[in-house]
Amino acid sequence: DHDVLLPENLQRHSLDWQGVLQHKVDALKTAIERVAAGTQVDVCRLHITGQESNASVAGAMSRLASCDLLIDATANQGVFNVLAAVARTAGRPMVWMEAFGGGIGGLVARSRPRTDPTPQDMRCAYLQFCAAHPAPSPMSFSGSYASENEDGEVLVASDAEVAVIAHHAVRFAVDSFVPPERSKFPYSMYLIGFAKSWVFEAPFAAIPISTASYPATGWDSGEKQELDPESLQFLLDMLERREQ
Repeated sequence: DHDVLLPENLQRHSLDWQGVLQHKVDALKTAIERVAAGTQVDVCRLHITGQESNASVAGAMSRLASCDLLIDATANQGVFNVLAAVARTAGRPMVWMEAFGGGIGGLVARSRPRTDPTPQDMRCAYLQFCAAHPAPSPMSFSGSYASENEDGEVLVASDAEVAVIAHHAVRFAVDSFVPPERSKFPYSMYLIGFAKSWVFEAPFAAIPISTASYPATGWDSGEKQELDPESLQFLLDMLERREQ
């Protein structure tokens, strides 16, 4: 994360006033070490889809590819695409989440190599679901926590609602290392509702999104422990095309 923690972030962030005006990654590193002394935490103050040098981005992606699990908590489509490509190429499981504008609900999903479709294919299943269930025009799923209702009232996702999505994602993260036949979750993508809105009939509704129409193919062999130069160049080229 390249961002700095500001006072207005506190209502939707696990950090508190002690971390204000610090880089979020540095403040979170300190917070983790308070919980579990001796934990090794590596941080990277990088805007992975921003104007960064190819060497910096390549180094970050190589480090991500060596992780046992990738978690995207940004709700940023550009970041998702990069991490999804790293997950597919390196054969790593990936978990991602999103809180919808106005706090009406959110999304939690995970993709396990050769058990689920690739993250990109699962994203297609989600977009297909959204196309079949159009959201009301004032509602936006653009990554902002804020939205407006039909009367122009600004609605914002609360700390509690963001935390619920995060906690569901944690359950998915732990379950990603369980053999598929022992998983607690029959689906790998869920919508979680907090209000009667859009597809949610009532608060606390949970709606699974099926990915059965997308086979669990498209993954690389999974034998790579790091990204080779060709894979890195492919990802860098993808980022350059996005900037154009």
